[in-house]
Amino acid sequence: MGEGYTVAVVGAGLVGDRLVAELRRRDFPMRELRVLARSSRTAVLAGETFEVGVAEPEAFEGVDFAFFAGTEGEKGAAVQLAGEATSRGAIVIDNGSDFRLDPTVPLVVPEVNRGALDGHDGLVANANCSTIQMVVTLAPLAREFGLEKVVVSTYQAVSGAGRSGVEATPYQP
Repeated sequence: MGEGYTVAVVGAGLVGDRLVAELRRRDFPMRELRVLARSSRTAVLAGETFEVGVAEPEAFEGVDFAFFAGTEGEKGAAVQLAGEATSRGAIVIDNGSDFRLDPTVPLVVPEVNRGALDGHDGLVANANCSTIQMVVTLAPLAREFGLEKVVVSTYQAVSGAGRSGVEATPYQP
């Protein structure tokens, strides 16, 4: 086999599509990319056709990094399978909300708190998409001037409903 990592993307929807696109765009060194979901099927992600495998414990054998994305992440797949993946040696990055408030799981935005990765137990949570862009901007201001409180209201787009929400909403410039 070639050099690089074995990566699993759990979720064949909109977020999985973006993860695959970013892995490709950044030339992440992969010897294998597995796309997993609740059911096996053929899916096109980032313009590539994948045979999607079932997200089950055995699917994480040999996986170095497992990204839990989209509906699979939000609906508890990480709760059910992260332990299985980490017990097989994978580092799990959960994009869902299941572990964001768990004090034993580092919540990481690399541009802001990369040091939170020190000593993780194989499971890492990432912040909500609207939070990430905000804290990247606010962190240097907070370090320089201090910050006591931030009040935010988000009116998120239909993309929160996944690919079906995006496809059901025609773009009107």
